[in-house]
Amino acid sequence: MASTLALLLSACATDASSPEAGVGVSVLPSAGTAPPTDGASVADPHQSAPPSDAQTYEEVEVSDDMTLVRPLLWNYEGFRVEPEVRAPSIVLTRADGEQVNLRDVTEGAYTLLSFGYTSCPDICPGTMAVNASALRELPPEIADEVRVVFVSVDPERDSLEVLTAWIANFDRDLRSDFVALRPADDGLAHHAQLLMHVNPATKEPTAEGDYAMSHAAYQLLFMPDGKARLAYPFGMTPDQFRSDLVSLVEEGWDPAV
Repeated sequence: MASTLALLLSACATDASSPEAGVGVSVLPSAGTAPPTDGASVADPHQSAPPSDAQTYEEVEVSDDMTLVRPLLWNYEGFRVEPEVRAPSIVLTRADGEQVNLRDVTEGAYTLLSFGYTSCPDICPGTMAVNASALRELPPEIADEVRVVFVSVDPERDSLEVLTAWIANFDRDLRSDFVALRPADDGLAHHAQLLMHVNPATKEPTAEGDYAMSHAAYQLLFMPDGKARLAYPFGMTPDQFRSDLVSLVEEGWDPAV
C-alpha cells in the first residue's frame, strides 16, 4: 500500500513562482506516531513508533471533531472519516451564476469535495489535476457516477469569473464539468467548513503585503446518500483514486473490507 505521508495543511504563503512555494505545511504522521498538537509540523515524518501487535491502523486528528482513520488491512486507499458527515444545507453560487444547495450537490453521486482558493500555488491546482487525471482514465460508466466539487474559501478574490477560468484548466476534456462554488462572503465559507468538522481556512499575511489562505488539504468523498465516509490527503495518486472509485461504483461502500 502506498505511503500515507501527505500534506494536510498548507499556508500557501508564497507566490507559485517562488522557490519557497509551499512552505508552512504539516504532514500526516506515519502509523503509530502522535499527530502534531499545534498544527505546525511533525518532527520527523519518517520516524515510526516501535512495532506493536496493536498497531493495526493509521489515524490523524484533522480537527477537534473529525479524525481520519485507515486500517492497515482493508481495500480502500482513502481514510475513513470519523464521524461521517453531511454537507450543510446552505446556498452557494456556482461559477456559472446559478445558486445551488451544497447538500444537494453532494448527493446522488460519488462526490469529491475540497475547500481551497484559486491563488493557491500548489495544493489546490495539484488536487484538481490529480482528480482530472483519475477521471480521464476511468471507464465512462464509472466516471459518470463521480462528481468533483471545489468550494472557495477566498470569495474576496475568487469572483465567479475567476472561478470559471480557473476550473476550466482542469475539466475541459472531461465528460462532466467540475463544480466550482463561491460563498457570498468569508462568514459563509467559515460556517460551511465548521458544519463539516473541517478547520476553517485563515488568512496569512505575505511579505508582499497580500495574503494567502491556510486551509485543509484533503478531499472528502461523499457517497450517493450524501454522507462523507472517506477522505484523501493531498499527495495521493490518480491510481489510488481510480482504485477506490471503481470499487465503490461497482460494489458499493463496504466498511468491513
